[in-house]
This record gives sequence, structure tokens and C-alpha cells, in this order.
Amino acid sequence: MSLEEYCTYFGELIGKEPTFEPAPSAWAALVPDTTFMHEVLGRCETSWRDGCRMLVEQCYPELLK
Repeated sequence: MSLEEYCTYFGELIGKEPTFEPAPSAWAALVPDTTFMHEVLGRCETSWRDGCRMLVEQCYPELLK
């Protein structure tokens, strides 16, 4: 997932539209190798969307739309 996709989804959850300003010095997208994580922790059981929603519900419930 890209940073823009995460931010756009958080914006949908709280009723705000994010704006993005590309910067020439911005880092390239990081693509981690999750092989070790899967070996140690197993595979994810929660989708990224559900995880984002749970974070807002638990930490910022007043913002949830």
C-alpha cells in the first residue's frame, strides 16, 4: 500500500480529504521483504483497512464518521 492510499482511507474514516504535495527530496517507496516477519510472527489476520479503522476507533473515536 502506498502512503497516499493509507492517508486517503484515514481521510474517509474521519471525513477529511488529504492533500499531497510531491517533494523532489521524498524517499522512494520502501518495499520490505516480509519473509522473516512471516516466519517469526505468522501471516496477518487483519486487513490493513480493518487495522486502520480499529486504530481510529480505539485512539480517536471522536473523529470517526
